[in-house]
Amino acid sequence: MEEMLRRFGEGKTYADIPVECSADFVRRFNQLMDDDILNKNDPHRPGMFGRVRGFMVRYEVQARGSLHIHMVLWLDEVDTAEVAKEIVATMPADWDAAAEAWVEPPPTDERRHLLFKLVERKQMRNCSEVEKVGGCRERDKCRYGFPYAPHTNQVPLTDETNRKILYYRLRYEDRNISEQRRVTQRGVEFGRRRHYSHTPQRTPWEASDPGFQNVHGL
Repeated sequence: MEEMLRRFGEGKTYADIPVECSADFVRRFNQLMDDDILNKNDPHRPGMFGRVRGFMVRYEVQARGSLHIHMVLWLDEVDTAEVAKEIVATMPADWDAAAEAWVEPPPTDERRHLLFKLVERKQMRNCSEVEKVGGCRERDKCRYGFPYAPHTNQVPLTDETNRKILYYRLRYEDRNISEQRRVTQRGVEFGRRRHYSHTPQRTPWEASDPGFQNVHGL
């Protein structure tokens, strides 16, 4: 894409080539589906979410003009429960109570540092204060249920009072962290083909990474 921008002329940005960006987005997503989610190269082994029995994809355009995807996967019943256990809502870092801040992993620990940056950038809710103009909170919570109380059960549960799903949150400081499946996040970001054993603990790929702690130890 950078080479294409150079051919278009000096000072051009991605906003100047919306069709090319959209085509590249679709190409990359199709590659992700074929190689990692559906695992078409080896259909006898599960993809990153397990064995997919069916799926539906919807493309939408954000206000700024970029594409994003909403996708529903129907998984094999055997894989569904195990994949659900791997979804957590915690920050992959230690909390420094004195500084009231997360302790960022060192850049030398590339994989864990990248995961921390992903969660910090994409998985943290920044709700406005109660009754603040433009805020989304009603009383003590926003319409999405944030902030959440800790939920130390690894199995996601449904809060019958509001029908929100309670994901694994180890501590109070995780109250505004959105749920994520770190195996998927890390794998897609690194752009590598992987095979996962869907276990509630670490996968073989994660077990080889000393900087990555399991879901309980964070």
